[in-house]
Amino acid sequence: MKQLVKIGLGVFLLIGLGSLTVFAAVESISDEGIEGDIFGKKSGIIHPFLGVSGTYTDNMTNANENEESDYYTIISPGVMLALPGTGATDVSMSSATGAPGGLAQSRRSLSTSRRFQGIAVYNPEFKKYSDNSDEDFTSQRVAGEFQYNAPVGLSIDIAAKHQYAQEMWNETPDSIDHAKYQDNVTSAIVDFALSPKFSLTAGGSYYTLAYKQDEFEYRDRDDRGFFGAVNFHIQPKTKLFCQYDRIDIRYDNDASEDQDNAEDTVSVGVDWRITSKSFGRCSVGFVDKDYDDSDKDDESTWNGEVSLSHMFTTRTMVTATAVRGYYESNLASSDFYTTNRVSLGYTQAFTHKLFANMMLSYQNDDYDNVSVENDTWTFSPGVGFSPYRWLTCRLSWNHSDRDSDQEDWEYTTNEYTLSLTASF
Repeated sequence: MKQLVKIGLGVFLLIGLGSLTVFAAVESISDEGIEGDIFGKKSGIIHPFLGVSGTYTDNMTNANENEESDYYTIISPGVMLALPGTGATDVSMSSATGAPGGLAQSRRSLSTSRRFQGIAVYNPEFKKYSDNSDEDFTSQRVAGEFQYNAPVGLSIDIAAKHQYAQEMWNETPDSIDHAKYQDNVTSAIVDFALSPKFSLTAGGSYYTLAYKQDEFEYRDRDDRGFFGAVNFHIQPKTKLFCQYDRIDIRYDNDASEDQDNAEDTVSVGVDWRITSKSFGRCSVGFVDKDYDDSDKDDESTWNGEVSLSHMFTTRTMVTATAVRGYYESNLASSDFYTTNRVSLGYTQAFTHKLFANMMLSYQNDDYDNVSVENDTWTFSPGVGFSPYRWLTCRLSWNHSDRDSDQEDWEYTTNEYTLSLTASF
């Protein structure tokens, strides 16, 4: 743990000092100075943030019986660095330990017209329990992204993320431990415009996953992937595409070598980014899962992905995500599971300071080799108040319910959270 903290702080300080050095150089040669302040504002280089929340849970471990309630506090400081200076943002990489390649959704590259743009984020999280201090945990997240746009129609976008984290309670029902892991994901996307109507996209990724407890070592693995796509632009910021993906999944543990496999996917879809108020991606395709072990049956199914965000008015926004495909199993007795996930979000601003939002999600996981199928529903409404542009208070309720063929995996949990977030 101490080594991870040192690494994170080292990366943070290195990037920070480098950014400040460049900033000083730019400031010294500019006759008109830098627009905006170095801290915050739309052209800021350094964007610090801090989140503090308190949560009461009536089922701390997502148990089916003998539920235990507790109160926990999360303190989450962080800083985002941008060069050149830009508004506060984050690296768009939604990871999942079970997803082949490590990404829960296809990664979107930065949206910028600048020749180059770089961002870096460091964000630790300190979680403290009131009655179960032995479960206190500190997570780490370091992420960065860099994009270069050449005048010949070539764009190169590279992103990476390292994190030390926990899975949610009761993710592995045959263990009472809270699984802790370290993962790293690196992704590159290259776009080249052949003409105003046609372009090519290609890229690759590398994902590593390592659990801290020996009992979860059978899940340690390295994934390597690449993809290529042909795009037809029906409008300047809307394209149809046909894409091929391949991901090689290699397990580190000798006992799991028979689970080594490769996924080949062909898909078609549409991607749009009309404005910052409306963007999304929808695709559908076919995936083939080919095991190296000839004794295992190869699998195939259709897959799909939806990710969209749209502001209907200046005060109303809707988001939606959906995914279907194969996930690597978190059960030792199963090789993989087919997952279907849907999430809907709604945000309504009543005034410039008062708003409400809601999230509803459904997840179905059907496991191979065993008779286990899970259905999980989550509903999370909340209200928020922003007395200042940089400060937000929010009160929320999160209700989760899982129905499973494996009784130990079932649970119902309610959490009530009061949070305070400052972002500059």
